[in-house]
Parts: sequence; C-alpha cells; structure tokens
Amino acid sequence: MTTCAYSATISTFLDDVRQARIYAAMQEGARRAGFGFGQREQYSWIANTPHIVRLTQNLSPSAVIAFELLDPVVQRRNRADVVLFGIDNSGMQRLILLELKQWSTFEVVQNSEHHVLANIYGSTVSETIHPSLQASLFVDRLKFWVNSCYSENTSAIDCKAYAVLFNMSEPFISQIRNDPYTWTQQKAPVIGASEIDIFATSINQDLKRGNGKLVYEKFINSDIRPSRKFIEFATQVINGREIFPLIPEQYQVYEGIRKSLINAAQDASKTVIIVAGNPGSGKTAIALQAMSSILQENLRPTYVVKSAAMKTSVQKGLGEDLKPLISYNDRFGYLEPDSCDVVLVDEAHRIDGIASMDWSSGNRKQKTREELAASLPIVQEIIRAAKVSVFFIDERQIIQPGEANRIQDIQLAAAKENAVVVNYHLEAQHRLAGSLEFIDWVNALLESPTPNPRTLVYLGNFHFELINDPAELVAIHEDWEKQLPNQSRLLTGWCWNWSQKPQDDGSLPKEVSIPGFIDYPWEAPKIGKPGRLATGISRGEFWATDPSGAQSFGSVYTAQGFDIPTVCLLWPRDLLWRDGRWVGNPMRGKTKSRERGGHPHYDNVDPKLSKLDDTSIVPYLLNVYRILMTRATKRLYLSFLDLETKNMVSSLLPSGFSIDYIS
Repeated sequence: MTTCAYSATISTFLDDVRQARIYAAMQEGARRAGFGFGQREQYSWIANTPHIVRLTQNLSPSAVIAFELLDPVVQRRNRADVVLFGIDNSGMQRLILLELKQWSTFEVVQNSEHHVLANIYGSTVSETIHPSLQASLFVDRLKFWVNSCYSENTSAIDCKAYAVLFNMSEPFISQIRNDPYTWTQQKAPVIGASEIDIFATSINQDLKRGNGKLVYEKFINSDIRPSRKFIEFATQVINGREIFPLIPEQYQVYEGIRKSLINAAQDASKTVIIVAGNPGSGKTAIALQAMSSILQENLRPTYVVKSAAMKTSVQKGLGEDLKPLISYNDRFGYLEPDSCDVVLVDEAHRIDGIASMDWSSGNRKQKTREELAASLPIVQEIIRAAKVSVFFIDERQIIQPGEANRIQDIQLAAAKENAVVVNYHLEAQHRLAGSLEFIDWVNALLESPTPNPRTLVYLGNFHFELINDPAELVAIHEDWEKQLPNQSRLLTGWCWNWSQKPQDDGSLPKEVSIPGFIDYPWEAPKIGKPGRLATGISRGEFWATDPSGAQSFGSVYTAQGFDIPTVCLLWPRDLLWRDGRWVGNPMRGKTKSRERGGHPHYDNVDPKLSKLDDTSIVPYLLNVYRILMTRATKRLYLSFLDLETKNMVSSLLPSGFSIDYIS
C-alpha cells in the first residue's frame, strides 16, 4: 500500500546516522517510491536529523521509524515527515506522526484559524497551513480511510499527531498555541524547542515494548476504503449543504450514475457519462449529490474541477476531512487503470488538452518536450483511471485557447478506452429565477460573431435592467448590499490594470477606474500571491462567497460556477458590436498588451488571451460574457462602456428598457 523514503528499526536508523548512510538511503528510497528528493529536501533533513536522533535515541531499538511516508489516501500529493511505530506496555499498537518545522518565528493570519505566516524557506515569510492542522489532517485521513486505523475498530492502531518546532521558543511557541489556533492543540499539540526532552520521554512510553515492524507491516498492508464512520460523516456533510431537490431530468442522470457503478461491479465494464447543460441547469448539484450516494455504496467518488475558486469553495463547504474526495484534473496520468471507482468532472469544458505538468513525484515538474509528445489527453487519462467517469459540460463556457475539450473529444477518448458512452442533456434552469426565455435570449445574442439576436419578450420572475452609467451600477450594488448583505456582486471583463498585489496597508488598489465615474478595487490576489491583506479581506478564491467580495469587482475566473442573487455587470470595450457583428477592440493590434487595460481602451488583458488579435479573441469573449450574464439567480443590472453596443442590446428589449446613455 504505502511507500516512503526510508523505514527501519530505531537501532538501524541510529547506526545509519552514525555511519553517514542515512541521506543516500533516503534519496534511493524516494527514487524507488516515485517522488523527488532534491537539494532542498536534503538540506532540510540534514538540519532535522540531529533533532530526530535526540528524540529517538532512548526509544526501544525494535520500534520502527519512517521518513517521508506517502499519504495512503491522496498518495503523492502529501507526505508525513516522520512516523513512529511500536507497542506500549498495555499492548496497544501505536502510530505517532511528527510534522517537523524549522521555523523560529511566525505571525498570525487575520481572520483565519487555519493559516499562519512563517519563514518557510529561510528568511522568506509566506502564508501556510498551521503545522498542527497539517499533522492532524493526515492522521484523520488514516482513521477514516485505512482499515487498520479505523477509529471504530477495537483492534485498530492508535494514531497520534504532533507538530514539532525544534527552533521555536517563547513568546512564539505560546502564540502559535493560542487564539485563534487553540482548537488545533487538541488534535496535534505543538512541541517547542524547550520541550524536546520531555516529549522524548512521552513517546518512549508510547513505544515501550517496541515491535514496530509488526505494526508497520499491518499498516502498509491495510486496505484503503472509507470507513463506515467516514461514510456516515461525509453523507451528512454533503446532504447538509443547501442543494435544491433534484427534478426528474436531473434524477435520471443521478440514477444513471448509480446504475453504471452497479454494472461496473458486476461485469467490469467501463462507462463514460456525458451530461451537457446550460449555465444554471444543476450540473454541480447532481455531482455533489451523486457523491453522497456513491459513498453509501462503500465506493470512493472523486470530484474534479479545474477552477481554483470553485475547487476551494467546494472544499471549504465540505470541510478538510473530505479533501481526499476532491482533485484537480491533471492528477490522473500516473494512476493505474480502473483504480478510481467513479470520477465526477465538473466544468469539463475547462479541461486542458494535455497536462503540461508532471505530478507523479508529488511535486510539480514541467514536462519535457518528449514527455508532452508521449502524454495522453487529460480526458483520456481520467477515463482510463476510472471505472465510471462523469463529465458535466457546457461547450459554450470555454474561455481560453487551451480549453479545447468538447463532447466529441470525450467520445473519442472513450472509444480509445473501450468505454460505453451514455449521453444526457439538462434543459431546466435554476438560476435567472428559472427564466428559460432569458437564457435562450442570451444564447442567441452571443451565439457567434454573426448571430441572429431576437427580441426579449418575456422575463418571468427574473429582473433585468440596463443602467445609465458605471457609477449608477455601483450605487445599485451598494444599495442591495445594505438591504441583503453578501447577496450582490460586481462583475466585469478583464479590461483593467491589475497589479495582483495589495498596498502596503493591506488594502486593495482601486484599479477598476473610470475617470469621473468610479474607482473600485479588483478581487483580492489568490492564495500564494505575494502581499498581506488587511483584516476583513479574503483571498480571491473566496470572492464569490466571502462578504469581503462585495467590496470589489470579480472576474469570470472567480464567478464561473457560482450562483449570485444580484449581479451588477460592467461591460467594457473588449467585445463590441459593429456593422451587424461582434468584434474585438479595433485598437487591440496597435496597443501593447500591458497597455490595453484601463483608460481609454478598456481592452482585455487576460494573459491567456493577450496574444489573440481582435478577430480570434471574439469566440472566447462571447463565452466570457455569456457566463457573466448567467450568474444571477434573481436580478441582473448591466452597464456598457460602448454606446453602439449598448444601443444594439437596448433595441432588443421592450421600450421600457430604453435608457439614455451618458457618455
């Protein structure tokens, strides 16, 4: 089951250290296990080894120590620094996980009980997960997924976790234990520099009788399946989300997934299910409810989505314990065929053709030209790895040149993997107050560069309004926010300066700027981007759901996949109506890409689209604005910067919609 860079009895480990064999052994072990052990890892272990020797030198010689132990649930995506195995005086089998950090200082991250700021790589201060949480999540996965560690089993291996900070002393060691992180200490206590010897005595008692080989082999030979306790927990979490009841056409898809799983178990058949539908047709809701049903069948579902914002939001909603059920789309190339029970691919239209990165070692590595040439398309990698794969797709939500995945591509990949293909199409509409008329009108308006738009006659309960100018649009948004907090969002095209870096005081620069009308910030930089955010501002991944998102404009990347009651959409000058057709900004080819955003052109500066001219960019922008116009569940307010484009849209609306334009 599980592999690691190094495992040995304590006596062998101490001898390997004395004989200076330990690092070569770890490097070779990492190579065999299939993950990297580069210079950074070696420097880290050279620094850690004296401390580990100090912790383990008095342990039973027959206890077992393992370094860089692969997470048996998520495999190469996660490893434990040190894991000790043995038996205590009462006969209890023990597993003790140590998360090691060389930090000497840290800072609290505002509005987060999960993250800290620490000198991760020498003097560089970065935001990262609290070490106690990192350790406890690993152990929780063992208790939920590894048969020999199931917490409900009386003969289970008892699993503990600790965060060991060899170099951290007061006052930092107390601060990292206190609010807002107090709750983490019940799950994985922090051990500071002055407590190492006391801690060594404690783990000596836990492993007093040694015999770690027995425990280690029991662990690595365990089956990996969700425990009954995890299934009950996960089902409650998923079913507890506010997901609307399935209507008949959605239930038909839901049942089709279940039947395909039964068939796969009976005759080892491979099935590919393609679910097509407009924005708001319930694709994500079906995927999440299917996860609950699959778990109850004692099978493991994997939910896949490319969008970092969508993935982060779903993960936050389901909680850290369900994280092993969620994956990015480029993590299947190194998996064995049929090793996944069912893979549910949300927003399948956003899948890239071929993965540019190799994750087989657990670390992100750019593929060579030869490796790229030998790689399968991502969609085929998923189909090969899964017994049943489900693709939720809307081809008209492709917004980048690299996102070329269409229904025919899935069908072709399925044929190459000898899979049966089942097709469904969803017609219902759960956004836009259920207005099928409005989604049909938008589809016709943005169908192609030369569409056949039609007059919008009926809206039902959906509210749609053209707004005079950007300042009025922002005022409407702010008014709705006062009435119904966190129920309205500002959206726009990526046509503005965007430094993606907070100001020195942590506030966001006001880069969505129209002289004389508005000065507003963009969404916050995403996790991993430089700069510290002021109290109350969440990272970009949470723009659609966190209240701070209402204080900034969002883009298609943070809005795609989300339902927003009130949308106030500002349409810049990247997509224009001229002479009966959609065109790109005519100044596009005459202006450097970094100068296109903002006054006076307000042209698209999306780095994925920056090399496209004013003709080839149009199909992608048509899809971008289709997405932005279909995020609202109740009401949409729309303001144009271009008069001719605004007049064309206004001409398709009843007379009550006509509003004088202020230039």
